[in-house]
Amino acid sequence: MFGTIYRFEIRYHLTRPVTYLYLAIFFLLAFALVASDAVSISGSSGQVYRNSPWVIAQAMMVLVAVGQVILTGLVGTAVLRDYQYRTHELLFTTPISRFAYLGGRFLGSFTVMVIVHLGIPLGLMIGGWMPWVDRTRLAPFDLGTYLSQFVVLVIPSVLVLSAIFFAVGALTRSLFAIYTQGMVLLVAWSLANALTADIDNKTIVGLIDPLGLNAFAVMTRYWTVVEKNTLHVPLAGAMLANRLVWSAVAVLLFGLTYRLFRFRSAPPTLGRRKTAEAVLPEAPPTPVGSAPTQEFGRRAWWRQLGSSVRLSFWSIVRQVPFVAIVAIGIINVVMSATYADALYGEKVWPVTYTMVEAMDNQFFLFFIILITIYAGEAVWRERQLQADQIVDALPTRSSVFLLGKLGGLLLVLAALLLMLMATGIVMQTIKGYYHYEPGLYLRYLFGTTFPAVAQITVLAILVHTLVNHKFVGHLVMILFWASRFFLPRLGIEHQLFGYADVPDFTYSDMNRFGPFVPNLALSAAYWTGMAGLLGVIALLFWVRGTDFRWRSRRGAARLRWGGSVRAVAGVAAALAVAAGGAIFYNTNILNHYSSSKQTRKLQAKYERTYKHLEKIPQPRLADAQVRADLEPEHQAFTVSGTLAYINTQPRALDTLIVTIGHEEMRIDTLEWNRPVTVLVSDSAQGTRIYRLTTSLAPRDTIILRYRARFEQHGFGNGGPTTGVVDNGTFINSEYFPVLGYQPGKEIGSDDNRRKEKLAPKARMASINDESARGDIYLGANADWITFKATVSTAPDQIAIAPGYLVREYQENGRRVFEYQMDKPMLAFFSFLSARYQVKRDEWNGIKLEIYYHPGHEYNLDRMMASMKASLGYFSKSFSPYQFRQVRILEFPRYAGFAQAFPNTVPYSESIGFILRAPKKDDDLDMPFYVTAHEVGHQWWA
Repeated sequence: MFGTIYRFEIRYHLTRPVTYLYLAIFFLLAFALVASDAVSISGSSGQVYRNSPWVIAQAMMVLVAVGQVILTGLVGTAVLRDYQYRTHELLFTTPISRFAYLGGRFLGSFTVMVIVHLGIPLGLMIGGWMPWVDRTRLAPFDLGTYLSQFVVLVIPSVLVLSAIFFAVGALTRSLFAIYTQGMVLLVAWSLANALTADIDNKTIVGLIDPLGLNAFAVMTRYWTVVEKNTLHVPLAGAMLANRLVWSAVAVLLFGLTYRLFRFRSAPPTLGRRKTAEAVLPEAPPTPVGSAPTQEFGRRAWWRQLGSSVRLSFWSIVRQVPFVAIVAIGIINVVMSATYADALYGEKVWPVTYTMVEAMDNQFFLFFIILITIYAGEAVWRERQLQADQIVDALPTRSSVFLLGKLGGLLLVLAALLLMLMATGIVMQTIKGYYHYEPGLYLRYLFGTTFPAVAQITVLAILVHTLVNHKFVGHLVMILFWASRFFLPRLGIEHQLFGYADVPDFTYSDMNRFGPFVPNLALSAAYWTGMAGLLGVIALLFWVRGTDFRWRSRRGAARLRWGGSVRAVAGVAAALAVAAGGAIFYNTNILNHYSSSKQTRKLQAKYERTYKHLEKIPQPRLADAQVRADLEPEHQAFTVSGTLAYINTQPRALDTLIVTIGHEEMRIDTLEWNRPVTVLVSDSAQGTRIYRLTTSLAPRDTIILRYRARFEQHGFGNGGPTTGVVDNGTFINSEYFPVLGYQPGKEIGSDDNRRKEKLAPKARMASINDESARGDIYLGANADWITFKATVSTAPDQIAIAPGYLVREYQENGRRVFEYQMDKPMLAFFSFLSARYQVKRDEWNGIKLEIYYHPGHEYNLDRMMASMKASLGYFSKSFSPYQFRQVRILEFPRYAGFAQAFPNTVPYSESIGFILRAPKKDDDLDMPFYVTAHEVGHQWWA
């Protein structure tokens, strides 16, 4: 009987089209990893071959981890099928043993699982044979690599996954449990990895991973490029221990299933089932002479809709699987919130934005899981309960059913967001932080997250309505989620094509949501309009009755296309067109849109066109008198300056190459004080080449007068510029012209250089290369310069540049500051402006100042102490400090660094101003450390 059942199970699966669909999915995903640049495995770039043993091993394990989400039904339904088709009572009366029945079902399903997973090595192999694949990115073909890695890495993982799926299916006999266990397992696996991330014993971390990815990481973490390209992952060490442990777990799971399973209709229980007679409530007496009344119209529709929403909401939240998924999610969120206040192993104050960002990012996967599962459950609920014909016969509009299910799901999601908010506040309290900012929680969660999950919910309902197959609907939603990652790599990068995508934004205490608000609002409106159209389509094709043919459904759609439906579709379309048009106007009309491919080709063109000019010597900057007129309230600024250059070469120079780094700048003035002829004016590359009428003699000087303006017009596809903002402007000398060919504009990635048929990029010059020592690391064509700057800003802000404040005055309603350096400095300067408060101190006659955002006083004393200690140590170890002041200037967390300019240190709010004091003496004191690091850089500024 064992052999008969085993063969039947294999034949059953091999005659089902869905089995070959699974195989095709694995094949195509694996194929794309090698044959397409749209999908890649981390690390399969640069000098690591795309088909190296290391990449193949990682690809196999990742695809097993991802694929198990959709394969749960393959093994999980092996026993459930008999109950679904009502053959179990007949089958269980035959003289069949439990081992033959369970063993045949399990082994047959496991064999099919192995066959399906063969699509992975086949896809990886065939993908490497495609003629369009760059042969220089591939290692010589070796069949043994694919076979050995499949046996060592895939089959043991498939065995343990099969054992888990089979046990859940056989013991719960719940279709819902079967189709959700893969997602729950994936989440639990992610949670386990998060919990063990800080464990020092990596062997233990490798052992507790059923898929072997952690063991793989432990074994290969120090592999060189050569080892990754040549070595197979051996069945030894951490990998051998992992495979043995989890193979044993698989055997034990099957043994547990065998022990608990019984040939009976009811699922097994671990304890005694209490029985009690059902007590039905008495029906309320019907008043004499009363009769039921019928009510139609708008009022009845609203009452029915409210009832449907309540029913949908409670039918979800009362389910044990939902509670289990949410419980796992909450644990995950709590863990995320626990470590959300960590930076380089040190604690930061759990300000609201750190908590809400960490929780939202961590819980978004759960939203996707819940939407995918429960949208299908909502659409299929009546049919699963076999009550669909009764419900479909009711005199209720289809819109009530659709909107009721959608409304219930949205209420669930809203409740979960409120739960996240409560969790964040609790975690802040536990951590000793009491400035909760509930308004920020609500704006963040319901202003950015909720519209996105609502739009995805509408899409999920549409998918399940159109495909009219629960599992295929789940698969389509999984593919939709995967598409969000690889579509940009196919060149589909414009935000108008990323359904329900939230534009990137950064919240800052200094600048709040700042310049991101228009893009966020328009994007939410655009995708809400698109979701409205998708909802109308779902309503038109909503299934009622038993006739599922498309011809019948199209006929029903024509009948439903009435006045109110047309009105909703019109409003949704108008919203989508208006918001989408506004987005396009911002990204493509007000700003220049360029895809990553176009940008790469522009970089390649720059190198091909001007590389031969790299060795042409240029005069060097000696003096810079610059001005920056900042308009933070308008997100605009004007920079101007008089730049003096000296020919330090032993021969005369007759060619000047000028590069403007920012294409957004409008150049108003670019004039030399000597007659020149324009040879090239390439605005696309920001390059101009001049020929001097009279050559510049050695030690002679030439002056460039420059003026340019930047204005933020709306927002680009990548979001708005964050250099000049309402509070916390930070721009530097990159907005001024530089002389000579700029290697920094070349393509840096080896892969992208190969695509453009460019030679490998030259590595950094040797330390013994004398010619390379002529340029500082911050840029070429400048040595030590004299410097003077004038900065104007809004009347309520302080503007700062390197140097000493010479004077401050009002000019045309603006606040103006003049700074001048009393000795030569590097040609690297910046301008900052914000509504600062200032803390001042002094050390041995050197002024110490910290310009900070009100409310960020946590670490000012430690920064002051660090400046004093650093000045004392470095003055003693190197030389006396060359400046008369040190200033630390806070800027918004749009960047996360500190940077040394002469006597001035811009310092991100995210890496020092909200850090907490270390609890142990040997803990890293980040504000003290970063401050000391940047003060040390002052000796080279």
